[in-house]
Amino acid sequence: MNESVHRNALGQPIGQPLPQWKAPPVPPRETLNGRYCRIEPLDAARHAADLYAALGDVYDATGDLARAEKAYAASLHLGPSIAANHVKYGRNLAKLQRAKEAEAAFEGALQRDPANADAHFQIGKLLAARN
Repeated sequence: MNESVHRNALGQPIGQPLPQWKAPPVPPRETLNGRYCRIEPLDAARHAADLYAALGDVYDATGDLARAEKAYAASLHLGPSIAANHVKYGRNLAKLQRAKEAEAAFEGALQRDPANADAHFQIGKLLAARN
């Protein structure tokens, strides 16, 4: 089976053509509640902080700490009450060797969620590094 490789407009290899294929209808803009998850339409005002935090995670994973810092800062500007984003920002600042700012970010997480174990752990790591 030496079939030729089909490519899309970007030159990427794709499967065999499906001449009878038709695009499915666009799903309605409604929330779908499942047993284990929920799918909801994107609401930029409501989801922006989490989207910036996710962008920061991508930059962080690829080693672009400066861009990650900007994305995490944007997530805190848009959603200052989200403790997990304070922790992400603090971890980023710690990687940038900015311990005092990182500690302030972790403290910000604890102000919003006093039981946040990750923030407590990160502060402990900073304190241990000082000694």
